Amino acid sequence: MKEEFKQLIALQDKDSAIDIAKAKTAAIPARIEEQKTLLAAIKLAFEQSKQNMTRLTLAKKEKEMEVTTIESAISKHSGELNAVKSNDAYKALLSEIEIEKQKKYSVEDEIIVIMEELEKESISAKTKEKEAKEKEAEAGSVIDALNAEQKQTIEKIAALEAERAEFIKHIPENILSKYDYIRSNRGGSALVPIIGENCGGCHFALRQATINEVSKAGDFVFCDSCSRILYKKPE
Repeated sequence: MKEEFKQLIALQDKDSAIDIAKAKTAAIPARIEEQKTLLAAIKLAFEQSKQNMTRLTLAKKEKEMEVTTIESAISKHSGELNAVKSNDAYKALLSEIEIEKQKKYSVEDEIIVIMEELEKESISAKTKEKEAKEKEAEAGSVIDALNAEQKQTIEKIAALEAERAEFIKHIPENILSKYDYIRSNRGGSALVPIIGENCGGCHFALRQATINEVSKAGDFVFCDSCSRILYKKPE
């Protein structure tokens, strides 16, 4: 194989390694943000559970105050029974007391329902608090690992680019510029092997004359479809 082909294939391998490393480091911020988003969602669920507990606790206190008010009314009416003079007034007070008692029973039933909801919410809040603490520790560990990976990858890219800069000193400028142009316009692939009778890049069926020219390993031969540089892998 012509020396220029070997140089460009080696260069393309280096550039591919740089591209992979850059893609890796570009994806890391999104992965970190994903961890933060998951943690925020779990923390929000815990906060909402605490808010529900606060709401239920206040509702329970309000109902208990309502019971206290009703009990005061019952006590007042009971005290008035001894002071009434007529039978009708006595019956009216008894009726009023019974109404207040029924109201009290109804409110007490509501308090029981609230207490049951409060107990369930308390269990849920403890579970969510535990999940939040576990996820916070897990997310912190994952984010630390991703930051370390980011740092290592950036250092790797710098080393690869320095290696590339040294390598291209041995490649003629006209060949290098042609390679860079094709690569930038063809998704990072400037040279592709012939596979069977097709271009290894776009899979276009090549003319036999084109294949013969590539086999001579003389001047660069380009794919008629994608304009990539064609080469033939050694047997």
